[in-house]
Amino acid sequence: MRARLTALLCVTTLLSGCITGEGRALDHKARITPGMTRDEVRVTLGRPDDSVPIPGEPSTPTAAVEMWRYSYRYQFWSYMAMIFLFPFGWALVKRTPYSFDVLFGADGKVVRTSSVREGK
Repeated sequence: MRARLTALLCVTTLLSGCITGEGRALDHKARITPGMTRDEVRVTLGRPDDSVPIPGEPSTPTAAVEMWRYSYRYQFWSYMAMIFLFPFGWALVKRTPYSFDVLFGADGKVVRTSSVREGK
């Protein structure tokens, strides 16, 4: 019984590290490539958490005119790790939200994406 509990705790700890907001943000960012349309991005990632027009006239064809922000937090398995490993789970699981931005040009296509960063 003790061996099973130890194995369960080890697996839960490993899973909690793999299923963080950072991992999901990096995975989703990798799916977006320059030239994708707004509809393609929406189908790939879903609705953005925030959509902001960028004021001013685009000075070049690659100037961004709109920004969509996608934010990610930890997942279900991270919660399970926190519960199973209580009180140590809170210290082991990284609870920081991560986000990245998708920038669109005047033609409605992706110009670039920002790097994944901590915070909203």
